[in-house]
Amino acid sequence: MIELPTGTVTFLFTDIEGSTRLLKKLGEQYAAVLAEHQQILRKAVEERGGREIDNQGEAFFFAFTSANSALGAAVHAQRALAAHDWANGDEVRVRMGVHTAEPAVGGERYVGLGVHRAARIGAAGHGGQVLLSNATRELVDAELTGVSMRDLGSYRLKDIDHFERLYQLDIEGLASNFPPLNAERVAEPRPRRRMLLGALVALVALVAVAVAALLSRAGGAPSVTAESLVKIDVETGKIVDVIPVGRSPREVEVVGDYVFVASEADGTLTRVDHRTGAVTNSGQYYASDGLAGEGGEWLWVGSVGRQQVTRVDVDLPEIDVTERVEGAHVPLPGGIGSTALAVGGGSLWIERGGDPGAVERWHLHPLRLEQTYPLEFNDFGRGIAFGYGAAWSALGSETNTLLRIDAQSGRATRIPVGKYPDGRPAIGFGSVWVAMFDDSKVWRIDPVTGSPQEIIPVGHGPWSAAVGSGSVWVTNDCDGTVSRIDPDTNTVVKTIETGYQPRWLAAGGDFVWVGVTEDEGVDEDCQLAPAASTTAGASE
Repeated sequence: MIELPTGTVTFLFTDIEGSTRLLKKLGEQYAAVLAEHQQILRKAVEERGGREIDNQGEAFFFAFTSANSALGAAVHAQRALAAHDWANGDEVRVRMGVHTAEPAVGGERYVGLGVHRAARIGAAGHGGQVLLSNATRELVDAELTGVSMRDLGSYRLKDIDHFERLYQLDIEGLASNFPPLNAERVAEPRPRRRMLLGALVALVALVAVAVAALLSRAGGAPSVTAESLVKIDVETGKIVDVIPVGRSPREVEVVGDYVFVASEADGTLTRVDHRTGAVTNSGQYYASDGLAGEGGEWLWVGSVGRQQVTRVDVDLPEIDVTERVEGAHVPLPGGIGSTALAVGGGSLWIERGGDPGAVERWHLHPLRLEQTYPLEFNDFGRGIAFGYGAAWSALGSETNTLLRIDAQSGRATRIPVGKYPDGRPAIGFGSVWVAMFDDSKVWRIDPVTGSPQEIIPVGHGPWSAAVGSGSVWVTNDCDGTVSRIDPDTNTVVKTIETGYQPRWLAAGGDFVWVGVTEDEGVDEDCQLAPAASTTAGASE
């Protein structure tokens, strides 16, 4: 039995365009051409750590643990195919489709809509063309040499309900002009139910652009206020927008075209368009705290006041966490303090506070409780994430451990870490990154051995971490800053001042989103965390 990559997986589907015509033309020589094509593809995939899942001669299905690796394999394969000397001078033209999802594993194969979506994306293209979904585009954290991405717009794919925004890889030296895609182009990126909402967003966006222009002419930048969502441009490291949200923003999550903020003190959930910064929906949701994205279309919302966790469509004009979608509704016991959520390995993971708390694993589609992992009385869950085939829960207070739950075996192990691990662990660059509030450091942990690879000084009282755009980002609650860590050097290369208390954050597209609050009791907590020394390369 082959071991399939789990968690967030990027699929690559390939197919020879005009294979029947080529077979008729080449006759017995076709077998040799087919074998050469297979060798080129397998070599490109193997060099970038991909896994061959299935093949039908002229068509392949591969899986990768990262979006960058999948795109790198596609680019390398297209270049090798174009440079190869084919029999009778007949070029073998291969179309490719790439999509990222969190599929379930059934036996020796993947199960879920993500697989079908990836296959449909590949089928929409033409020989020599590489198409990718928006979900894959948003996970690309490094540029490929001689490669750029072109937005082709939104399309209706066969048997797929939601429209898909598709992008094309333009590879230097190879053809980049192709016929229209083999799919229906749609005028709107979302269903018709959002037309009025979209018009309102566009109007607000125009106002936002005008305000930004005035700020630019005045030589200023947006002033950070408490109880807000701060938008940071990853290329410049500058704050480009400040969006008011509810009191004490607790969780921040990027899903599809939106950023969601759950505010603990007033129980509000705010939805922000990540391109314009416009608030498209905000409402009362009774101590809404935990958030987790499922693909680019669904959001899991934990609501302690309503004692439920609900899966909702992120595109609903009015987000209502009481509406049950496909029966996706998890009851919560009474008396719990907070929730943290993660999706991965075909499961929904709920870290819930209590006396004591627990981590619950719920199977997705259909939704059912699979396993409960009770926490000790002195455990205090601070955040949960999924990656590298496991769920990772940061347990602060007295235990100071990182709980690892293997998705395949179900086995839970505890990893001793620094003082008071805080916030949701960040997953990326072959590691798990955890902020240690009382140590003013970030631990980089090997996901296989559980041993620390690096311990990196950051700002005063790090609260949580996120991975995006080739960096690790950390909020420092006690000195009002955000640290940017270079994973190649394991040093802080930039420090961005926000003021107040930056806490939860998320990275998506070209921006980092930080929830900023003003906590009157922060001084007492921050006296426990000594300020870290300034690291080489830190600025501002």
